[in-house]
Amino acid sequence: MIDAQYRVWDDIYSWPDGWRLTADRQPLGVAILPGLGHGSESRYRLRLDASQPDRLDLMDILRSRTGRVTIVGHRGAAAYAPENTMASFEKAHELGVDMVELDVHLSADGRCVVIHDETVEGTTDGHGLVGALTYDELRELNAGNGQSVPELGEVLTWAQDVDQSLSIELKQPNLCMLSPYVGLVEAVLDLVDRHRMLDRVLVHSYHHPSILQVKQLRPDVLTAISWDGADLLDVTLPARQVRADGVHHEWRSTSPEAVAQAHAAGLHIQGGGIPDGRDDIVRALVRNGVDMIDSDAPDHLRSIVEDELDALE
Repeated sequence: MIDAQYRVWDDIYSWPDGWRLTADRQPLGVAILPGLGHGSESRYRLRLDASQPDRLDLMDILRSRTGRVTIVGHRGAAAYAPENTMASFEKAHELGVDMVELDVHLSADGRCVVIHDETVEGTTDGHGLVGALTYDELRELNAGNGQSVPELGEVLTWAQDVDQSLSIELKQPNLCMLSPYVGLVEAVLDLVDRHRMLDRVLVHSYHHPSILQVKQLRPDVLTAISWDGADLLDVTLPARQVRADGVHHEWRSTSPEAVAQAHAAGLHIQGGGIPDGRDDIVRALVRNGVDMIDSDAPDHLRSIVEDELDALE
């Protein structure tokens, strides 16, 4: 029996305006979603009341409302400490970043581990695929200067303690030759939820089906899709297909027109992949109106961004 403030809808695309999946402080999986390993039902429990106290207030990173460009520490502060390590995240926080960006893969035993590549050779003294190694095996590797490969829960505990927002990239292995991670989205959302950080994270990915799955499981989590090397007729179309809240573009494609398209659709936009030393690109992105920029040296990035914003006033 569903009480008066709830209704059940069969089709996620037929939700009336203002309706959303109810949180009810329940574990993930309270909504049964088709094709996601939670059964075959396709009915959703929704609440009509935007003022409910359990409704999350998403981080606002639209520059038109914040009046600033969000500064993101890429893999922490990778110019000063080994990337994607606790030392790098702590340095980024010390430098005052708005968000710390990190990458998450799934270990052989289903743990969410923070590392960029699908193999460990690039940033550790080990060998092999991340997905073929257990969490304990990954923890034994040297990720630089004696740092270990963190587990996402460790990072979330730290971020909660120091009040630091996170930008979490969901990774997938090379899908041409390898199988995708099973359960990565659920595992990440479960950790974020248990650490009470759902309103302090941005979840993004080049694997757009993962972002759709995030929105199906937790529509109240801020998301974005990423892509490189394409100048699209409509930059909002891929985002709208998966109900993402933003687009993360390679800097080459982040034109004034692309920024205007994103903003007209209510989406934030980030220009990324800026080569070291290219302050001219940072200045162009600021002039074009982007909402976010990331850098391995976020302190230098902030100085250039603020200087350009001052010049635009």
